[in-house]
Amino acid sequence: MTIFADTEFKVSEKGYGTARQLCSKICTQTGRKRAFKALICMDALADYLYSQGLRLDISKNLYKIYQINEEFEITDIHCNGWYIDVLPVVNGKFVLIPKIHFSNNILPDLYVVADYNQTARKIKFPGCIEPDKIDKSVQDEHYFIVDIS
Repeated sequence: MTIFADTEFKVSEKGYGTARQLCSKICTQTGRKRAFKALICMDALADYLYSQGLRLDISKNLYKIYQINEEFEITDIHCNGWYIDVLPVVNGKFVLIPKIHFSNNILPDLYVVADYNQTARKIKFPGCIEPDKIDKSVQDEHYFIVDIS
């Protein structure tokens, strides 16, 4: 499902700074990079949803607890009663959906795919995936790998 594939959203300075601060506590460099990318994408989506008059409930967000973010890879938005998780695009070709979301029954209502351009500090949201429609045929030890190209 396409959301707004051709629209680019600028990463806010506030969102960039908050993501850096939250990620500074994550132990591994790989984990920090993954979380940083996911958090700035989540922030841009939250800004957009808020600008459209949708109600966001940040009191339920788990991403702010760095231990949960590091362990479960949750980048959550609670919007108008929906639980949304943001998935950054990897190498412009696929998204990684943590298997731990399934094994611990912490599935969102919707995964939103986010493509971050680091140079331009802009994000596109090319689509979304419902958890029950995920193709689980390609996987590694920790992730379902979903081709988005």
